[in-house]
Amino acid sequence: MVRFKLRPDLTFTQDGERYLVCDETTRSTFRVGALEYQILMQFEEKSNLDEVRYLFRAQHGREVPFETLKKFIHKAISLNLVEAESDSLWSRIGPSTAFTLKINLFDPNRILDFLVRKLESFFNGYGVGAACALLLAAAFVLAFNLGEILSFARFRSPGYMALSIGAVVVFAIGHELAHGLVGKRFGFDVSTVGFHLHYFMPSFFCRIFRRADASRRSLILVLLAGSAFDLILISFLLVLWRTLATNATPREWISVVVTAILTKVLLIQLNPLWPFSDGYHLFTLLIPRFVRRRKGKNYE
Repeated sequence: MVRFKLRPDLTFTQDGERYLVCDETTRSTFRVGALEYQILMQFEEKSNLDEVRYLFRAQHGREVPFETLKKFIHKAISLNLVEAESDSLWSRIGPSTAFTLKINLFDPNRILDFLVRKLESFFNGYGVGAACALLLAAAFVLAFNLGEILSFARFRSPGYMALSIGAVVVFAIGHELAHGLVGKRFGFDVSTVGFHLHYFMPSFFCRIFRRADASRRSLILVLLAGSAFDLILISFLLVLWRTLATNATPREWISVVVTAILTKVLLIQLNPLWPFSDGYHLFTLLIPRFVRRRKGKNYE
């Protein structure tokens, strides 16, 4: 899909209910309405038409038909307001700043729509109860076998190091899909799953456009979904570890994976001090609630 970007040498000045657009290079001027201005602002970062529709709906609570947006963007290109680029592999890769890099990997909507249909029956009290039972069983296994399961000594082996890196990548993509899955359940739009660097810290991301009327509860559940996915899979692996024979090779493999993923979840994903973590965003969502409660005010 072709991606578009607003030309950086344009200036916008409000003129009553319309906006005056000035091309600093050619000194040409145009006037656009408030709606057209709002749409053009969605292209400040390189985006495709689907992403712009999602973002516009999230920010302004209005639906722009795809065909209408398509005609508008063709007109904007003819006026040299917007530049088009093909969605080649190279165009998906580009630095945002001197310290960040973003790569869009794939559109997860087909996968997420399929999972929403198939897992519909899981999103109820029975599904939550089963997940909690699994987590509790895994907690007992971990508590009574902590020294045997959690060990960084195994990472000295190149084979185990490769296994741990592969597991982190698989879990990370599943983690992002879990964010997107719960977001879909709450009616949010999801556009892409990708990989990025934040100050040289590698991580995956899922771009989710929240609704303008999104509740705090929905945002908290979307943020928790990724780590919940990791903990549920870790719990399954721990229960499996307990059922295997003491000298079974897979027990050691499971120990390596559990050590790597659990460290990642606790030290990075749920860390409230790391500004790019789920834990930090949860902390910023919950702190105002605690402050208002202490002041005796009703948050809701």
